[in-house]
Amino acid sequence: MIATINRERENLEHVIGALTPGQVTEPDQIGTWSVKDVVAHLAIWTSRCVTVLFNAEQGQDPEDIDAMFDRYDALNAEDYQAQKERPFDRVLADYRGAQRQLLRRLDAWKEDVLFDKARFHWLRGKCMGEFVMLLVTDHEAEHCKEIRQLGL
Repeated sequence: MIATINRERENLEHVIGALTPGQVTEPDQIGTWSVKDVVAHLAIWTSRCVTVLFNAEQGQDPEDIDAMFDRYDALNAEDYQAQKERPFDRVLADYRGAQRQLLRRLDAWKEDVLFDKARFHWLRGKCMGEFVMLLVTDHEAEHCKEIRQLGL
């Protein structure tokens, strides 16, 4: 799982690393978002994942887990408004920092707990490993593909 997370992060870093600053900040590239906005979006969702892992480690139910499942469009809109004016270098630093935190958190988890579907009722039948892959790796792969298709 960690190898997959690293591979997707490297793919995204490679794709955005090939872009000019103007291409990164050009609006309306992916819907109404710029590439920078997408990277900010991924950083925030990775941070949310880190928080969920931390809460689970502490035996707590994550307070915004239902919103993550049911109101993700509203969360995305709120996040966009909060992040849209931030410079790309700060957004990229946040993305990289969130990735480092995620890997540190996952390193502390035992495999049997990470892949136990019955362990965390609030994950709605998913195990924590599936949740992490969905929120981080699959999410990055989806957006990386969109950025690649821009042909910038």
